[in-house]
Amino acid sequence: MASIADPRYCFLVDWFDAHAQLARQYQLFFYPSDNTVEMYDIKQHRTFLKRTKTELGLRDLHVGSSVSLFSRQLAVKAYGDEYTANALRKELERTVLVIKPHATEVMGEILAAVQQAGFTVCQLQMMDISPALAEVLAHDFRTDRLYAEHLASLTGRRALVVELTKLGAVSALLELAGPVSATEARARAPDSLRARFGATAANSPLLNAVHASADTAAAAREARALFEPAGGGGARLRASKAEKATLAVVKPHAVHDGLTGSIMAAIAKGGFRINNCRTFSLDKSSAEEFLEVYKGVVPEYHLMLEQLISGMVVALEITYATSAGEPAVHVVSAFRELAGPADPEIGRLLRPRSLRAMFGKDKVRNAVHCTDLEDDGAMEYLGDLALTSRSSTAAAAATATTSDHQASSALGLSAPGAFAIPSVAATVGPRPAAPRPMFPNRTLIVNPAAAPPVPPGASRISHLMALTPEQKERLLKAKAYAKEQT
Repeated sequence: MASIADPRYCFLVDWFDAHAQLARQYQLFFYPSDNTVEMYDIKQHRTFLKRTKTELGLRDLHVGSSVSLFSRQLAVKAYGDEYTANALRKELERTVLVIKPHATEVMGEILAAVQQAGFTVCQLQMMDISPALAEVLAHDFRTDRLYAEHLASLTGRRALVVELTKLGAVSALLELAGPVSATEARARAPDSLRARFGATAANSPLLNAVHASADTAAAAREARALFEPAGGGGARLRASKAEKATLAVVKPHAVHDGLTGSIMAAIAKGGFRINNCRTFSLDKSSAEEFLEVYKGVVPEYHLMLEQLISGMVVALEITYATSAGEPAVHVVSAFRELAGPADPEIGRLLRPRSLRAMFGKDKVRNAVHCTDLEDDGAMEYLGDLALTSRSSTAAAAATATTSDHQASSALGLSAPGAFAIPSVAATVGPRPAAPRPMFPNRTLIVNPAAAPPVPPGASRISHLMALTPEQKERLLKAKAYAKEQT
């Protein structure tokens, strides 16, 4: 029994057994005094894992999170006892931050400021805020004479919505955000988010960069509307208009260290635009398929795999922010230049302003994964994840032969002729009893429209053998390029 000096927190977790196609339930006990864990098999009534040292921290174990423990990905479903629930409700209080459409160009800087203030990101996504959802967010201002302006400031273009946790998160975020009016914030709280990032025009005080939940009840209401299927959050995701885009994935170690905002800000300063982003988690089989081009080529493949499944990642759809009349930029190779060498130590010597040089630790924990392929359109797909809580994906998920572009468009995360950010597995939500393969539509081809048709009932993974000689040659070029980088 844990003493007062050595508290023990209990969580109910699920591990999906891919071989048995079953979700197995355990009690996970966490001891913050020495960062040790133990697990108890609920069904078998026996200890599954004896008390063992781990790199997990208490902030990783919030309800809805996904953590990797000795190569097993565990979904934290609920608090396991009343003591844990009472002790952590305040310590891991949640709140909602909305970076308004007019401020998305500096959303990386805003998120970085929030993370530097000690907040942990539970989940985030970019989305279109409908008038109905704007009413939910502006609920506490419905009697205000500027209520219409509150609604207008939340709609019109895509916004970034973030669920955060921290000790006393609601009051801490309200203080960080500052007075509601951007004009008043600059006078009374010049270091607040609204003072720093709000619009400077005196006649637009509610273009104040951010919305923050007013209290715990509002935070719960807004989180349900934004992130849960019943709230319809996924239904407002919009298809990308970008013709040329690339994929970047912020790796779990960087997410855990609170570097997501800083990385997004560095991407924007490099001349790129983030059109779409979302948090999600990969299980081992999905990560293996995503990294298959590196298998047998990169010596660190297995370590890369373990890193990718060790926690939450952030997927980013990136385009190059060119102005009218400027020459087109090859976004894949341009962003790879910004990402820098795979080894951060080399990057710090040769390209110290690259993302991996600034935020990476080693060749495995190098902050970001980016597309390596040279040819336009030869992108990596993270499409059709097996786990999803998005009601808007149901139609696309039901048809295994849906094309890459059609499926990703249905999910609102596509770049026509290029690639799709995941139809993501949200870190919250129910797990289907028998998930299908993660990448039924993934292929590596230069022109997606030229892909050979998939026979009924077949997946693109099994159909790769039917690629044309030219397409196979390009796949081999991709592997050769990856080998050169090592």
